[in-house]
Amino acid sequence: MSELLKTIEAFNRKERFFLFAYATGNDSRGLVLSPVFRASLGAALGLEVPPEARGFVDYHIDWLHAAVLLESAPAGANSPNWQPGTAEPAGQPTVPWVSTGNQEDIDLLVVFERDGVTWLLLVEAKAETEWTNKQVRSKAERFRRIFGSASIDPAAPVQPRFCLMSPHRPQGLTAVDGEAWPAWMVGPGVSDRRAEFAWAKLAVPTGRRKVTGCDANGTPSRARKYWTVTEVGAADAVVE
Repeated sequence: MSELLKTIEAFNRKERFFLFAYATGNDSRGLVLSPVFRASLGAALGLEVPPEARGFVDYHIDWLHAAVLLESAPAGANSPNWQPGTAEPAGQPTVPWVSTGNQEDIDLLVVFERDGVTWLLLVEAKAETEWTNKQVRSKAERFRRIFGSASIDPAAPVQPRFCLMSPHRPQGLTAVDGEAWPAWMVGPGVSDRRAEFAWAKLAVPTGRRKVTGCDANGTPSRARKYWTVTEVGAADAVVE
């Protein structure tokens, strides 16, 4: 097992993960992925996801960033928390580089090793709600800090990949004006700003219902003086 994979496992402290693992007979090495899921994810990314691949839910991006840095350049205590190659900022950094203190995470981090290479598959999922450019841009900026903006060298020992999962393919995701998406996130042959991310269909059961606030006539209302139950379906994954 690579040191990177050991570190990823060691950083994983989600109580939800421990509960899922205990309830499903898994252990701390990560959730075992079904053959159907592995095939779907692999087809979307153009690679084979082996049976030994493991999944980590809601994995903090801070943890991933630190793990990758420790793999490439092991650091001691009190590592600088500002952008490498720049001078120490005066006072508190406006944008902490590794340890941000927020809860931004990856819905599912799939990891496996093959021929001395550690693969990191970053999966973001939506079932009913929509992706927004703001959400994906925020993740892209965090991932850019970790893995850079260029395509990943095929010989690199760490190979990240990014995949969206939803009932319908997302449309209209665009990068910030004047800045392209990281090339490794979108693959070759895409425009600088508009991207077709790797995508896999997420099966969402029908017949789901939701509780919503309303007025006496059943009209949705933020005042929530009344409530009602409505049928819901998987929303098209479009963006603002």
